Amino acid sequence: MQIFSTRTDRPHAYRFGETDNKLPFNPIEYAISVDGTNWASCFDVPNLQGVYMYDATLPDVNPADTYQALGQQDGQTLMSSRYDQRDITCQFYSFGIDEADQSLGYQALERFLYARDEFWITFSNHPGIKFRVKTKTFKPTYPNEKDFYATVTFNNSAGLGQSLGTTQDVENFDSELWALGQNLRLDQDPQYSFQNMDRFTVVNIGDIMIEPDTKQHPLIITIHCNGKPTLTNTTTGQTFSCNRVLTTNDELKLSGVNPFINGQQCGSDTNHGVISLQLGDNQFTLTGCTDSNISFDTPFYYV
Repeated sequence: MQIFSTRTDRPHAYRFGETDNKLPFNPIEYAISVDGTNWASCFDVPNLQGVYMYDATLPDVNPADTYQALGQQDGQTLMSSRYDQRDITCQFYSFGIDEADQSLGYQALERFLYARDEFWITFSNHPGIKFRVKTKTFKPTYPNEKDFYATVTFNNSAGLGQSLGTTQDVENFDSELWALGQNLRLDQDPQYSFQNMDRFTVVNIGDIMIEPDTKQHPLIITIHCNGKPTLTNTTTGQTFSCNRVLTTNDELKLSGVNPFINGQQCGSDTNHGVISLQLGDNQFTLTGCTDSNISFDTPFYYV
């Protein structure tokens, strides 16, 4: 997946001898996407040449916990915990030629970042992570007749960042998708597909637990096997089992909380179990079947 520009002449801060370069800072590259797969970089938009982002600082996460007083107990009891939406504020500066160029640069920035619906954005100073946002406000200031500053605020409705890749990309490490700041350890080779193994470990390298039931996280577990499989996360104590006899030609898929066999919903053939992924190592067992092949596909989430 190509995220950022492939240009070899990317904008950069002035270096000794560069008479045509007046940039006093290394600009932050940012890219946007509607679907999280196909990306457009600011460095590849001709009308944005001369308009540069110089700051993209993430705010702290915004916990929105719910507490309740219970009977005569002292204090209150935590009933639920989640992260609320937050604003991401970015700063831009444009070097123009004249007043017309100033206006064209600002219009180009608006066209690139304004949309009626939410979209994904990622920043080169926060590699490997994308944010679901909607542009909230534009605030320009004009220091002279050629240049402009702009403060752009995005609403991050999820209140979290999400990995550019999923677990199926971790096994084929791609530097465009992953970075060391995403809790990837150099001494660890996480696996998310397992063949003919009745015990294995699935690592959640994100910052929060993956919970398909309460948080609607898109965890997809796919199983091919002979028999009636029972999958247990012994770390969380959760179990998902199928009561129908399967062959390796069948595909059992647990998509979030919804089970399917060969594309058809099959809740009545299961125990209606749900599988979550705790932070760090999750120890699994797969029993009741042979010739098994199981894979886990999910993004990770970061504060």
